[in-house]
Amino acid sequence: MKAGSTRLGHDPLSIILVSLLGFVFLLAALTKSIALEQFTSVVEHLSGTGRTVASGLSFVLVVWEVTLGSMLMMRLDLRRMLILSFLTITVFTGALIVLKVNPSGASCGCFGFAKSSMGPNEDTTIGLLRNAALLLVNGWLILSSRVFSGPQKGLVKESPSHRTATAGFTLVETLVVIAIIAVLVAIALPTLSKTRKQGKTTMSFATHQQLVAAINTYGADFKDALPFIGTVGNPMGPLVVNGYDLLSNAEGRLAFFRANSRVWLSLLYPAHLSSRKSISTDSNRESDEISGYPANVFTTGFFLTHGCSAYAQYWDADDAPIDETLIRGSLLSDVRFPSSKGLVFDADSGDYLNKPGPEGPKLFAVGRADGSAGTLDILNPPGDAPVNRPYGAIPFPVMSTRHGLAGRDF
Repeated sequence: MKAGSTRLGHDPLSIILVSLLGFVFLLAALTKSIALEQFTSVVEHLSGTGRTVASGLSFVLVVWEVTLGSMLMMRLDLRRMLILSFLTITVFTGALIVLKVNPSGASCGCFGFAKSSMGPNEDTTIGLLRNAALLLVNGWLILSSRVFSGPQKGLVKESPSHRTATAGFTLVETLVVIAIIAVLVAIALPTLSKTRKQGKTTMSFATHQQLVAAINTYGADFKDALPFIGTVGNPMGPLVVNGYDLLSNAEGRLAFFRANSRVWLSLLYPAHLSSRKSISTDSNRESDEISGYPANVFTTGFFLTHGCSAYAQYWDADDAPIDETLIRGSLLSDVRFPSSKGLVFDADSGDYLNKPGPEGPKLFAVGRADGSAGTLDILNPPGDAPVNRPYGAIPFPVMSTRHGLAGRDF
């Protein structure tokens, strides 16, 4: 490749725009690699292939964006790179249009942030607007280059020194650079994915510790009681939180144990929990909007153990008689093994703690009664087995542990 056909001239605006275009490709590759699971899910949705093929396609796309971005940043083989980048953005734009018509469950902009705090529809809209701007810039750069102009016009300018000297990279050197970049990306992707998983796990553990501390301060203020919603001894009675009866709203109706597990934070905030940021998610906010709850009544994906709303004897066995007089708020002192009993269960933690598919353990993050946090395999709990009881109890460890707060989960 000759310098006259691969290097920019002295037009500052063109240099800035080409560098910006290359930077966007590199940023897109980085964000996709960080959110590789979500990006792979979108590729699987678009391609209609299995997870293995979609994973391979995702890797190829990330490597391609790194290669394209690097070539543009170094202004190598510029005319070809501009055309290829235009075609690449066009393909991604077509994918976004398909996602707009047939949305995926995962949120993905497909040419930038593969996972954001927005929903799939908003992410797709932002992606289309972004790509439209990039296509305009890319198209202007192509029209300004020697693809459609004479050798002395546009981005590319030849000088006597350029004509007499051979500069730039040879084809072999360029292929070597691409191979090195591919190897580096292959090494970096697992590390980035692992780091992202570890970061989410650490944040979840910290949130659990914060929530258990809030439960303890609540108990100190209310004579050792755990948060409790409902009518003592009557699981079919009113479920009142902050003056609002959950059963009065048809769309927001929750069974006795589900209400205590999902709406319990309404009793702690703001007196015992100063911030809702760490426990407020998109799915929670959507649930609150659908339910029609007032502002001081909200749900959470951090479930409080069902043992908080029934005495230990209620959880003795699957076939034990249903004694509704045992339906009442429990006490922190009912916990017999604080380091082995979970109080708080992160229902969303399985998304980042486990690999896709049914294989392997099913790990979830749990906050223990002693204030520590850890992971628990709900399919193979080392402690007491869960029991199946009525009124909305979930037959999982932590949630419906045999012997309730007096039992063990770890």
